[in-house]
Amino acid sequence: MSFSIASRRLCALNTSELFILCSIRLITQARRAGDAIEPLCREGFDAAHLTMAHALHLSAALHSMEMASGRPLDVHNIRCIEIGQDEELVLQILLLLQHENEFGARRVLWRLLPPAAARVVLSHLNELAIGMVRAGLHLPQMPYALQPCPAEALAARRLGLTPEREPAEGIWLN
Repeated sequence: MSFSIASRRLCALNTSELFILCSIRLITQARRAGDAIEPLCREGFDAAHLTMAHALHLSAALHSMEMASGRPLDVHNIRCIEIGQDEELVLQILLLLQHENEFGARRVLWRLLPPAAARVVLSHLNELAIGMVRAGLHLPQMPYALQPCPAEALAARRLGLTPEREPAEGIWLN
């Protein structure tokens, strides 16, 4: 059975997933309110052994995704127990990057964004993924292990495409 992160409850997420999800929500909330992200993120990123540069990379990636897609990102309120589709995509792209699957992450982003915007988003998220690995904030492969990349399928659904691929073409996380 293939699971999507959105089908799990927030209490089932590990610490690294919760940290990124909360960061996405705080950054998006601050940006929409016109507030600076530094006061909101500094303490959390310091505690996670990440720098404000990593928070700014996440912010820039989210901003680039929103501008290039021409729509507000599906990012929920900080108190919401559900996970938005764009939140899920960012977590899964970070997971792909942490497992050195840049091609898979690029392929997902190319389905959603123009290639130039996808490269910008990918470079920002790659910096964050590298920082997370160095800080020991690993995103878990389960429940995605040995499954085709769920982010690619989600991107295809967002665009109304039916993914068609041969079994040998699948993107695997391991």
